[in-house]
Amino acid sequence: MNIVSKMQAPALLVAGLVLVAGSPAHATDCTVSGITGLGVPDVTVGSAGTNTAGACVVVGTVTTTGFGAPDGSARFLVALPPTALWNKKFVQLGQGGFAGTLSASTNAADPGAAAAQNYATAITDTGHTGSSTDASWALVSPGVPDEAKLTDYYFRAVHEVAVAAKE
Repeated sequence: MNIVSKMQAPALLVAGLVLVAGSPAHATDCTVSGITGLGVPDVTVGSAGTNTAGACVVVGTVTTTGFGAPDGSARFLVALPPTALWNKKFVQLGQGGFAGTLSASTNAADPGAAAAQNYATAITDTGHTGSSTDASWALVSPGVPDEAKLTDYYFRAVHEVAVAAKE
């Protein structure tokens, strides 16, 4: 599979979510088996369900590839408002420091504000787990950089999740 199709795989997941989420409650389509049943390559769905606001929230992992770096992976969280309420807009949430979580630590009010205005939102851990002040994940061993995690951190994970969510 070439890099373009690898990058489009997560986009197919989110596009499928948008297409199958036909009712405000997202009914049975917003389940792990429903989302996994879409057969999107290189995406593993860890959890899927509706939150108290009726949004379909999917947490999973996408394999990241290309850009001259070894393959990696990045966790993501995508929240899609009920189809009838969606404003047809997207917000990519960010993090501060070295990232490493699925929470928007730069401004804790942003996810709530975006949800209240019915934006589709996405966030990624940028390909590693850690705190915003710990960059130990960037090395395989002392003095040896982890090229996959660094490429994901710098741009690849955010790019692939954004492309997927926009689809």
